[in-house]
Amino acid sequence: MHRADNQGKNHIDVCFFAAYLRPMTRDEIRTARIRLGMTKLELAERAKVHRNTLQDMDSEDWNPRAKTMEALARVIREAQTPVAGSPPA
Repeated sequence: MHRADNQGKNHIDVCFFAAYLRPMTRDEIRTARIRLGMTKLELAERAKVHRNTLQDMDSEDWNPRAKTMEALARVIREAQTPVAGSPPA
């Protein structure tokens, strides 16, 4: 029985990480940034992208590189992940 329990846990872990690694859309990044109380400038600095990259985010013509989107998503996800031992929000 232990083995079956372990397989269920592994399945949950895999599903969590698959969702975690899924690319975020522009709207998801914008919404998460606002919910986290993060300014565009703060997100840009933490993601190590130029501030103009995020100033242009609201433009219909905004077409960032995949590497930029990955950096922005990484910062958002790190900010959303609770630190072990910290009190619940």
